[in-house]
Amino acid sequence: MPYWRKLFSTGYVDPTDGLPNVTAAQQSEIVSILSAGTFFGALLSAPLADTLGRRWAMIFNTGVFTFGVILQTASTAIPMFVAGRFFAGLGVGLLSATIPLYQSETG
Repeated sequence: MPYWRKLFSTGYVDPTDGLPNVTAAQQSEIVSILSAGTFFGALLSAPLADTLGRRWAMIFNTGVFTFGVILQTASTAIPMFVAGRFFAGLGVGLLSATIPLYQSETG
């Protein structure tokens, strides 16, 4: 995706093709922050589901994920993109632990 590479590049030029790109460290941060958000989401899902109820927690969790996607879509720099990845991961973690709980109680 040459457009994304050019938009988010901080000056690094990939020697393999001569196009602007993100560094390996930046790429690692962008990829791994989603997993960090997922980890914290999974930890927070049970208390949130007990407080709000299963159905309302899933609605809230979907909102958290949507917020992360909006941040990623609107971003023009790496910090905002990384924040969006974190919130999207948080939503995924919240949902991935709440949905099986909801299914087991309604089945």
